[in-house]
Amino acid sequence: MAGRLKNIVDYVKSRVHFKNLAVACLNLKAGMNVDDFRENTPDNPELEQKLIQAAKEILGVDHLDAHF
Repeated sequence: MAGRLKNIVDYVKSRVHFKNLAVACLNLKAGMNVDDFRENTPDNPELEQKLIQAAKEILGVDHLDAHF
């Protein structure tokens, strides 16, 4: 199912006040511009795990309450 990477980015954006800062952190940890992800972006399990780990760090949680 394509779009999982965008869903992770959108999840983080929806839960922070400083969206640009959160996206910048995701960009650094992913090594690419995560704003380029679209609904039709192919899934990438390795990158997905990086984004999930980065999301947990940014949000300060041990577990994300979402299924991407």
